[in-house]
Amino acid sequence: MAEQVTQDGSGVVINASVDQLLEGLPIGSVQKAIFNNLYGINARQTGGAVPRAKDSFGFTFFTRPQLNMTQFNLTNYRGFYNLLTDNDLSYQRYTRMMLDPRLGAVGGLKSPLVNNESAFIPILTNNIVSVSGWPDLSVPVYTSPSGLYGQEHSIVDGVTNHFEAFDIDVTFKNTKGNPLIYFFYIWIKYQTLVFEGILNPYLDMITENEIDYNTRIYRLVLDQQKRYVTFIAATGASFPVNVPTGNLFDYNLDTPFNTRNSEINIRFRSLGFTAFEDILKLEFNQTSAIFNADLKNLLKHDMSDGGSDSDKAREDGTIVYKVPGCSYVKVPYLLSSAMDSDIGNNSFFNPNYHMHPYINMITNELEWWVDEKRFGKNNQDNVKNNAESNGINSGSDLFNQAKSAASGLANAAGAAATKINNAVSTVTGAVDKVQDAFTKI
Repeated sequence: MAEQVTQDGSGVVINASVDQLLEGLPIGSVQKAIFNNLYGINARQTGGAVPRAKDSFGFTFFTRPQLNMTQFNLTNYRGFYNLLTDNDLSYQRYTRMMLDPRLGAVGGLKSPLVNNESAFIPILTNNIVSVSGWPDLSVPVYTSPSGLYGQEHSIVDGVTNHFEAFDIDVTFKNTKGNPLIYFFYIWIKYQTLVFEGILNPYLDMITENEIDYNTRIYRLVLDQQKRYVTFIAATGASFPVNVPTGNLFDYNLDTPFNTRNSEINIRFRSLGFTAFEDILKLEFNQTSAIFNADLKNLLKHDMSDGGSDSDKAREDGTIVYKVPGCSYVKVPYLLSSAMDSDIGNNSFFNPNYHMHPYINMITNELEWWVDEKRFGKNNQDNVKNNAESNGINSGSDLFNQAKSAASGLANAAGAAATKINNAVSTVTGAVDKVQDAFTKI
């Protein structure tokens, strides 16, 4: 289907007119080309207008492990004494709290650098460069012994479920202060110290025979607009097995600075692999709900309601949406794009780095939810429940600001569509001249 862009939420389709103009040209409309490509054989073998697949790489998320970083446990190993620092703005405090979420949830430890309501590790997602090593699915096949004339018979002889162990190589951009090297050093060192018996996991981990240093890697592939999840995959469990500390201590007189660690490669031993299944979207949301009470209420609402009461309003890219009983609001899609382009005094720039991902299991949209207070201190009370509009407060100042910002983006899209229309008109005129020339001939 042709992509539709609406202006000011009025439902006026801009791109549809371009598609209609293309129908009069020899190439035909994109919508019709997609339909024909699915329906029948191209007997004339003419070039089709169906665009090639072009997805956004999307996001890679790493869930937080459950290491036991309590003071009593860390004092058993002298190499971890620096994690006991009182400096709440240090990399040591960040590493300690990020790898042990319980310290911030029930332990009373605090750091402005750590969002205790996030289930994922931001420093990994934000600095990832590449990911490789995901396995291909292949069908096991049995082939019978050759007969008298060399004939053979093959059948499927197994399953495509991938439960084997494999390695995923992840390259990260290493930032100033080498926080990632230190982060992974503590992570892998803890694993070996637990194996030696020097450090102990939490008691419930021991009782349930659960490995506490595992993470789960989620890969979300998005469409070109970075709005909808087109594919999703996840490992069963993963843990890092290396950290490139050697380059830190290399010396070379010819270069003033050591830049060999500008990017680091970490290998994760992974156990099992699942892809394409919708249950991964539910598990992704459930993971977030464990850490965030508002997302838990949102998930409860979606599971009980099924999203049927307000799908249209929730998917509207110009509306600030809120679920009753939840202090979080859904950042409109058009505004989430505007936040990255406007670096001025914009109240909608504030939520960036404070938003939480959530997959709409009905529409597959990767939604971003944020505490309504993040829209600006002056707008804390602007978003309220409105039963008549299914959670939309269309009369609030916040909505008007959202509508104004979205209208600006839609106007820009409209101007671009006008230029396309003019270009199509020019092409149409040229085609008419060519047709007239053939007629004269």
